[in-house]
Amino acid sequence: MSCTGSPHHLDQLAANGLREVAFGIESGGKRMLAHIDKRITPAMVRSVVRRLTERGIADKGYFILGLPIETRAEPAHTVPQGSTERSRQRPRERAAMPTETIFPEYNRFLIGPPGCMPGSADPPAANGLAEAARDPAGAALIDTGVKDDPITVTAELADRQPAVDAEAWEDIVVIGIDWTGGPMQVVGADDTVAPSLMTFTPDLPPGRMMILVAARNRDYGEARGDDEPTEEYLLIAWPGDEPDQAIKQESLHGADIRQDRQEQDALVAEGKGP
Repeated sequence: MSCTGSPHHLDQLAANGLREVAFGIESGGKRMLAHIDKRITPAMVRSVVRRLTERGIADKGYFILGLPIETRAEPAHTVPQGSTERSRQRPRERAAMPTETIFPEYNRFLIGPPGCMPGSADPPAANGLAEAARDPAGAALIDTGVKDDPITVTAELADRQPAVDAEAWEDIVVIGIDWTGGPMQVVGADDTVAPSLMTFTPDLPPGRMMILVAARNRDYGEARGDDEPTEEYLLIAWPGDEPDQAIKQESLHGADIRQDRQEQDALVAEGKGP
């Protein structure tokens, strides 16, 4: 990427799903950069990082310590460039993004506060993937293709709705929940060898939160073979109060869930359901 890329080009890259840019910066010292003919300056690096940060794009820098003719004092120019400066410029909305193996509880897992128990008697999601829970209140339910086989979940906290590569996922929805407060946790089955639990936010105040849920490989379901891909989920939460939306609905499993929900809602309307 050119250090002189226009704001318009950076805006286009962010809108098309660019999440991170890696740079071979090599050194934070002007003399060493000139010695290796890098043709950049520390000020140019800071400018690029700032412009990426403003668009929610993360940065990764590669540095070399102990270059020929580098003095003992000169690495001090590089360490702040790669740590203090980088942490200051890192987008605030890019909190830790843990990825964990979670075991669902009867074809679903939850996003809930500490102490939230797995499982729910709620009907399947109307959009075929996820919705705010009635029980437990303040949680979100995500419907899976497998009953209790392991799935992979990646989760993060943002400060606004992020750009997501829609081509990489089969189903994507955005839902709102009335958060009751505390750190957000992914909650799976509680009877596994290792607790199926992942905390992915700091302590959050009560309020309206939006959650983007993306899923793929749900169609394999219980028939998934050892050589077939595991179900994967991406969860991104941020404070906000917008309408729920279904961004993408392509899996057959999601279509089955939507059909099942329609049939259950029809029975309830006729007074025949729970």
